[in-house]
This record gives sequence, structure tokens and C-alpha cells, in this order.
Amino acid sequence: MTGLRADLVQAAKACEPKAVLVIRLAAVRDSVPERGFSVAQAYAAASSELAKARADLEVCVGAESAAKAAISVAEEDARKHGVLPGWLR
Repeated sequence: MTGLRADLVQAAKACEPKAVLVIRLAAVRDSVPERGFSVAQAYAAASSELAKARADLEVCVGAESAAKAAISVAEEDARKHGVLPGWLR
């Protein structure tokens, strides 16, 4: 159970910088002016980076959800086998 909780903490910590990156890239993309040829290239590049960062964040959130599900399954299995809830904490 300790290993499962450690996996959850690790997944959550891995998601924090990715979420910050998504916010930062969205702000950069939104701050690009709407006119000019080179501006369009900058907007496209920022949008591309933002899409990649969002995809990375989704993978990270999926890993965090999987870790939470593993804990839930382990708790339910323990409950079915008569383990007292306090023993899992």
C-alpha cells in the first residue's frame, strides 16, 4: 500500500510542472499580436508547443488517475478479505 501511495505522490509531483508549462505557453500564445506574417509563425509555433504540452499533461493526469485507481482496487480487495481500514493507512 505504501508503494501505491508513493506512486500517486510521484505522479502528482510530475504533473505540477507540466500544468505550469501549459499555463505559461497559453499565456505566450495569447500575447502574440494578431497581425503580421512573422507573428503568424510565432502564433503557430506557440500553438504547436502548447498542444504538445497539453498532450504531455494528459498522459501525466492519466498516470495519476491510474495510481488512484490502483489504491482503490487494493483498498477494496483488502476490505473483501476482512482487513480493517486502519491497517491500510
